[in-house]
Amino acid sequence: MQQFSTLKLAVEHARLPLGGAALVLLAAISAWAQFSPGALSKAHNSLAGPANCTSCHALATGSVKFKCLNCHAEIAQRLKTEKGMHPKLVNSAGDKKECNHCHAEHQGEAFVPIRWEVDLAEFDHAKTGYVLEGAHRSQDCRKCHTPKHISDVERRKMPAKNLVRTYLGLSQECLGCHADTHRGQLGSECLKCHTYTKWKPASKFDHTLAKFQPEGAHERVTCEKCHQKVGEPVAYTKYKDLPFQTCDACHKDPHRAAFSDACGSCHTVAGWKPANVASRFDHARTKFSLAGKHSALACSKCHTTSDFKTLIAHAKCVDCHQTDPHNR
Repeated sequence: MQQFSTLKLAVEHARLPLGGAALVLLAAISAWAQFSPGALSKAHNSLAGPANCTSCHALATGSVKFKCLNCHAEIAQRLKTEKGMHPKLVNSAGDKKECNHCHAEHQGEAFVPIRWEVDLAEFDHAKTGYVLEGAHRSQDCRKCHTPKHISDVERRKMPAKNLVRTYLGLSQECLGCHADTHRGQLGSECLKCHTYTKWKPASKFDHTLAKFQPEGAHERVTCEKCHQKVGEPVAYTKYKDLPFQTCDACHKDPHRAAFSDACGSCHTVAGWKPANVASRFDHARTKFSLAGKHSALACSKCHTTSDFKTLIAHAKCVDCHQTDPHNR
């Protein structure tokens, strides 16, 4: 404690006349050189010097005490709320540990005051309260723990200026790291549709819970066929508020409004073809009444483009039957 006494004396008498102050200062420097366990790390460099010991150390308490949590309020809050890894380490086996168990100091300016029990590659991430699953298990730590994933709210809680070194500040929500490619259309609970194993396809999505229930041939259509990309300058897939009440919302009318009835009067969701026209349409009401073998022909045999408004020449047999079997 001799060194502490000399140091304290130097600090208390810093206002002595110039000559006396100089002598005390020299004594303090000499005592500091004997007492100091080493230079502080770069992160704590501003606290170097004999006048700053009490910024970190609580003196005359009978035992070594540290004041780390006075500055590192974000860690103090985590310990209080039992959030993250620190509460598990500090309270493990009922043995309350000081911060210096993992964060040693006075090892030199280049020293990084973080000690891991195991290599980072073997670190048990479950201790943080967030279990790595699926594709997350193979990610490099810095793929997630990067300043760009720390929200502004969390940044304001952290005293560290260099956020490259920290492992704090990340959200456990998917959108904390991943951009919302759906632009808010489907909410923020990504795991309702996606899994940790693979982002695509969205294997948990159930289209029967949507407003449009896919049936028949619609069940075989790829998502992109209906949900196309929109927007500028970066296009995104539109999943919400698509019109679907009528067939022509998605399907172009090949009949060019020749029929006033709804598409479902002739067609079904099982397939566009064949169409149930015979029971709905009386060809005798047109200029060409179907008779004989003509009545058994498929509509597309004559109406090759499905455009029923364009008149088809039929006054002569050769208008349709080009080959003359009589060779005349």
